[in-house]
Amino acid sequence: MKLVYIFLLISLITLFVFVYKSGILDLGSSRYKQATVTIKGETFEVEVADTMASRELGLGGRSGLSERAGMLFVFGSMAERTFWMKDVRFSIDIIWIAGDRVVGFAEKTIPHTDQPLTKIARYASPEAVDGVLEVSAGTVERLGIVVGDDVEVNFQD
Repeated sequence: MKLVYIFLLISLITLFVFVYKSGILDLGSSRYKQATVTIKGETFEVEVADTMASRELGLGGRSGLSERAGMLFVFGSMAERTFWMKDVRFSIDIIWIAGDRVVGFAEKTIPHTDQPLTKIARYASPEAVDGVLEVSAGTVERLGIVVGDDVEVNFQD
């Protein structure tokens, strides 16, 4: 009987290691991948949200963003996307990206930290996108970003 328990324990440990190493589950790692995103000659140092867990957390719980920082949400396919400001404490600009082009944006979005989920505003992409860049509020206006602008993304190892 003792051998059965040892076998089960080893099996569970092996399964846990496989799941952890394969990235099937994001176990709340606070370390995001890094990238740079350049639009209109301005380069942003961004964290990459490319897992379900990291996309769900997004910028939630943070106190703000510097002028040249942001978060890039990366999706494996083109689809219409809807974002909200759940647990985000500050206003941001949301830039919708399809391939390597800006296809729209939501400027100076309003944070909703103390409202029920049903009352939080949703921001929808104007068309199918495979990327979304969140930057500090006023960035779109400051840089004069328009639909059709080129977007260059460089992922860091």
